[in-house]
Amino acid sequence: MIPSLSFALICGLSTLASGSPSLYSATWSPKAYGPDGPWQAIEAELGSNAQSVALYPGDKWASLILLDSVCSTPNITGECLANNAGTFNLGTSDTSYIPSGNSNDTSDMSWVEGSSNSYLNKFGGNLHALAAQVGDTIKVAGLTVPNISMTAVYEAYQTYSNGVRYPVEVGTFSLGGTKLDHVVDGVDYNLFEAYNWDEGFIPSYSWGMHIGSVTPPISGSLILGGYDSDRIIGNVSSQAVDSTDSLGNMKTTLNDIGLGVAQGASPWSFQSMEGLFRQDGSSGSRPTTVQFDPLRPYLYLPGDACSAIAEQLPVYFDSGLNLYFWNTSNYLFSNITKSPAYLSFTFENNGGADSASPNITIKVPFNLLRLTLQPPLVEQNTTYFPCFPSDDFTLGRAFLQAAFIGTNWHNGTGSGSWFFAQAPGPVLTGNSLQEIYVSDTNITGSSSSGSWESSWNGWWTPLDKTYGNDTDGNGGGHGGDNLTYGAKIGIGIGCGAAGALILCIIWLLVSRYLKKRKEVPTADADAAAGAGAPDQDHARELQSDDATELSGPLLSEAAGLPRYSTSERAAAVPSVSEHYAETGEAHEIEGDKPPPWSPPAGEITIMRNLHTELQSGEVAAELP
Repeated sequence: MIPSLSFALICGLSTLASGSPSLYSATWSPKAYGPDGPWQAIEAELGSNAQSVALYPGDKWASLILLDSVCSTPNITGECLANNAGTFNLGTSDTSYIPSGNSNDTSDMSWVEGSSNSYLNKFGGNLHALAAQVGDTIKVAGLTVPNISMTAVYEAYQTYSNGVRYPVEVGTFSLGGTKLDHVVDGVDYNLFEAYNWDEGFIPSYSWGMHIGSVTPPISGSLILGGYDSDRIIGNVSSQAVDSTDSLGNMKTTLNDIGLGVAQGASPWSFQSMEGLFRQDGSSGSRPTTVQFDPLRPYLYLPGDACSAIAEQLPVYFDSGLNLYFWNTSNYLFSNITKSPAYLSFTFENNGGADSASPNITIKVPFNLLRLTLQPPLVEQNTTYFPCFPSDDFTLGRAFLQAAFIGTNWHNGTGSGSWFFAQAPGPVLTGNSLQEIYVSDTNITGSSSSGSWESSWNGWWTPLDKTYGNDTDGNGGGHGGDNLTYGAKIGIGIGCGAAGALILCIIWLLVSRYLKKRKEVPTADADAAAGAGAPDQDHARELQSDDATELSGPLLSEAAGLPRYSTSERAAAVPSVSEHYAETGEAHEIEGDKPPPWSPPAGEITIMRNLHTELQSGEVAAELP
C-alpha cells in the first residue's frame, strides 16, 4: 500500500519543527563525481533502512534513482560508475511502493531513450534505460518525506556519437514542480519540497542553489525554502517558469556569447569579442531560447557557436564524444585558463519586461572550463572544454558553476517564478540566508557580497601587457585570426609541401652543377598534432591533500597522456597524429615542433657557389 503521510511521525520528522517554518541547507558530499567533471552532489538517504547515496540536485517531478541492478547492465564499457555515488536496493526497503501492474522483472520492461523522454534526459550522453515509477522514503537536509516520486532505473547505459555503451554515474534529486504532488497513472506521489511546505517545515515551496565547483574550490549551496543572498552578485533576473506541459523548466532568451578579460592584459589580440552565439550559418549572434539544467553537464550550443568559440582557443574537436579537448602544451592554454579571461553569456533580463535594463550577463571564467574526462570516456584523464554541439540548447553544470539559480513554485497551482544571477568565485563573504515567501516573484542579492572580480582574487593571475600580447606560437584561434586547428594544420601542410619542393629544386641544381649523381637525403616531418596531454596543474590541484576526493581513477595517472587519447571504441576516428603518420604530410603545432634541418657543413660552400653562379646566369642553361 502507499505509505501514509503520518509516516513522517514515525521517522521523527515532527521533532524538526518548532512550530514555525525554517530554512534547511542540504549537505554536500565530500566526494566529487565524474567521468566528465569533477562535479559536486548532495547527500541523501533512501528507504526505510536509510541507504546512503549522492544525487545531483535540481530535477523536477520524479527523482531519478539508480538501483543496484544498474551495475548488471550488459555490454557496458568500463566499471560501474554508479557505485561511486551509491545505488539503491529497492527490495530491502519496507517503505517502498511499486504500483500494481509494475514489475521488478526487467523482462517485462521496454528500453526507453533520454532523447525522446524528458524525464530521462539527464546525462551527458543519450540515456537508454529500463525504468519504472515507484515511491519510497527519502531524507535530505534532515527532512524525511515518505512516498516520494521516483523513477527507478533498473538497467541503463549512455551513448555518445561513437556509439559505445558507457555506464551511468549519479542519480538526481527533485526540487518540485508546478503542482503539489505528482500523479502518475492515477497514483499520487509526494514532492519533497511541496510536502515540507504543506507540513509547515519550510516557509515556502521554493529553493535557491549555487552548485559551486571542485576545482577551484567553491562549496555548493542548496537552501530549501529560501536562498543564500551572498551567492548573488549584482542584479537578479526574475521570470516565469516555462508552462509547456506544466514541466516548469527554467527557460530564457540568450542574446549573445562573448569573450572578455576582467583584469590585466588579454591572452588574445583583443580585449573583448561579441557575436559568438551563431547558428545556421549566421555571422553574428541570434537571440534564441535556452534552458538552464543542473542535471546535464555541458554547454549544449549550436555547432556554429561552439566553432566560433573554439576558433579563439587552443582546442581540438573529438567527434567520438562530440567535445573539445584542450591543447594543454600550448602556452595559450595557461594564459587563458589561469588569467581573468572569461566566457560571457548575455540574456534577456526579467523575461524582457525590464526596458531600463534589458540585458543581464553571466561571466564564466575559463578557470571553470578546464574540466576533466576520465575513463571509460577516454583511456586516460584528459582536460576538455565542455562545448557540446547540439540542437537542444541547454546550459548545464559547466555554466552553473558560475551562476545562482532558484525557483518559487508559489502555491503549486501550475505556475512558478525562477531566478538567476551571477554567482561568486572561491572567495566567499559568508552566508546570508533569506526566506522566499509564497507570493515572491523577485529576490535580491546581498550588499556585502562584494564584486565579482574580488571573489576571484588569488585564483587567477592577470597577464602583463608584454606577455599577454605575445602573438608568437600556434593556437586554436589566436590573435583574432579566426583560424581553427584544422585551418592551421592545413596551412602547416601547405607550407611543408612548398618547402619540400624548394629543397628538391635546390638539390637538382646542385646535382647539375657538380655534373654527378648524388643521393639526396630527405627529412621526415612527422610532427604530432596538438597535444592531448592532461592539464598537469589541474591534476596537481585535485591530487593535493586539501583537494576534494575525486571518485574514479586518480588524476596522478594522467601523466604522459597520449595525444587524442580516446578509447579503442573510437578507433574508427583516426587521430591527427595517426593521419599524418599514414599520409606523410607534415605540420607543426607550438610546443611539438621537430628540430630544424640544416645541410651538412661541407655542402654549404657548394650551395653558396651555386648561388653566386645562379646570379650570373651561368647555370640557367643547365636547367631542363
